[in-house]
Amino acid sequence: MKLCIIGNSHVGALKRAWNQMEGSYSGTKIDFFAHRGDGMADLVVDGARLVANNRVLRDAMHFTSGGKDFIEPAAYDCILVYALGLKSYHGLSAQGVSARVKELAAGDGVRSSVSFGVMEKIRRISDKKIHLGHAPLPAAEEVTTRNKPSGYFAGVRFLNEKIFGALNSELVAQPRATIVNSRNTDPEFTKSSKRLEIGDKLDGKLHPEYDASHMNDEFGRIWLSGFFKMI
Repeated sequence: MKLCIIGNSHVGALKRAWNQMEGSYSGTKIDFFAHRGDGMADLVVDGARLVANNRVLRDAMHFTSGGKDFIEPAAYDCILVYALGLKSYHGLSAQGVSARVKELAAGDGVRSSVSFGVMEKIRRISDKKIHLGHAPLPAAEEVTTRNKPSGYFAGVRFLNEKIFGALNSELVAQPRATIVNSRNTDPEFTKSSKRLEIGDKLDGKLHPEYDASHMNDEFGRIWLSGFFKMI
């Protein structure tokens, strides 16, 4: 199976985890295409490919993929668009708000993300299913409960039913084992998180201790393991 993973700095956790895991998945090949921040917004459609419209993005893609500077959806069995501003949805529990307003609010949040824009560009040149992963839930300052986050999973189902399903795409839930307080990531998974490597002086540097959004290699391993079972 050949996978393509497109994303931003959050891809770093998945990529480093894969470097440790790939020996156990001899039949699987993954190409990562990533850049920090919103850099992947500069992808453009060129024939049957997505290419960078500037040198900085092209260099980052070339580095993270191990030599490729374009994305050809037809070459892959599975495509995952990860993070890129896409967030989880927790608005279903809002009181005094109609279902239609909740749907509109969720749609606005999704469609304003770079992730949705990249998905739309892929859809222009490919009709194959696209999987998406939202940015990790922010790490908890303190763990107060490890109960099943039913509201979180309801939000994932809601987005799939109202938005992604009609586009032959699917939002992948964050693994249950990583979630605490119903809507946070266990702070254990932010420890020693590192910056995405794109071939510059920041490669592999630790994120600041106060960073609550980037996750470590163990989080990446759990996420990828769950994704492989899903697909």
